[in-house]
Amino acid sequence: MFSLLAATAILTSGQQVIGRELPLPEPGGKPPRLYYYVRDVPLDPPKFSPKKFGDPAEPWQFDWLTSAFGPDDDAPADPTTGQKQARIRFRVYSQIKKRDYDYTVLIARQGIRMWDVLYNKYRVRHPDKHNNGIIDYYVCFGGEAGGEHLTGSEIVNGRTTTVSTIYIYDARSFTKPVEMAREVAHEYGHAVLPQVGGYTSPEHWASGYLGEKFFMRILRDQMKRGAIGSDDVMGATLPQMEAWVKENVDSMVIKAASEAPSAAQLADKGKPGMDAYIGLCLYADTLFPASIWRKSMLILGSQNGADYPDSLLRATQEMPKITLEIPSYLKGKPIWIPVGKGSVAQAQVLKKSGDWWQVLPQVGSVVITTAKG
Repeated sequence: MFSLLAATAILTSGQQVIGRELPLPEPGGKPPRLYYYVRDVPLDPPKFSPKKFGDPAEPWQFDWLTSAFGPDDDAPADPTTGQKQARIRFRVYSQIKKRDYDYTVLIARQGIRMWDVLYNKYRVRHPDKHNNGIIDYYVCFGGEAGGEHLTGSEIVNGRTTTVSTIYIYDARSFTKPVEMAREVAHEYGHAVLPQVGGYTSPEHWASGYLGEKFFMRILRDQMKRGAIGSDDVMGATLPQMEAWVKENVDSMVIKAASEAPSAAQLADKGKPGMDAYIGLCLYADTLFPASIWRKSMLILGSQNGADYPDSLLRATQEMPKITLEIPSYLKGKPIWIPVGKGSVAQAQVLKKSGDWWQVLPQVGSVVITTAKG
């Protein structure tokens, strides 16, 4: 178990510094909850990737490691500080070590920031079936530029276990901060979000493209609040993150808000169908409380994006009343919301299409009273 201490050096018996334990700052000077451990000397023995490459196939060697840790709700609290003990959430292995730009540190920091919101706001955990919930990134010198998420198996403490792994290839091309942050978020989406797929373009599963948009907006929002800094998003600046989210997320939310969900469009297996599904998921996350968004994803129950409108409607039935906060870029515009057999307040009803109603918000929020209410 990793200790919750201030920054410190970890020493060998010969007093050689091999690594450092570092806390991530919290807003308002609160005690740190998130930590990373960066190793300053090569791994001995080195780590070999679970994936085998080349012909003949063999694993690649990784010499550098940074690990990220977050508090465990199931662990006992420290009797002195009252804080929960931390457990490992990510390991980032790399074949490359730069003094002025350490990929392992930056990926570990972004990873644990994404995990923090996913776990504490949405109550979504890393799948425990994969090595007790640890997700491993591998930063590779070779390969074709891009990323890949794979599950596989390796020997851990003398036993064969399944592992959840993310590979970032051709690290030499991994140089643009916003694009790096997007790629790290994209592959994380594959690891933790529901598998909706069967698409022919741009890739089989939608979870990566949904993940990059979902997490990039989360990270942008954290930056705006001053909760995180540029070093938590691969060096990207707030203006860069703002521009990316406006172009790639807000535009999809606006489109989803302006149209009733189309079964035919959502059933499409090309990019239009994937975009329709992702846009609706992002729109739901924009308006609804995190608990409802989480529920809508959990009860989807299939790999078909066309089922999502119904799962979102069913998720709303968990609460008698729901307040939808309207973002600034949707204020004054008609929007479509799932109401079913319920009713709405603080909005003018314009038209209906099955369980979805088009309404014009009268103030900054809309209240849905569900059938349960």
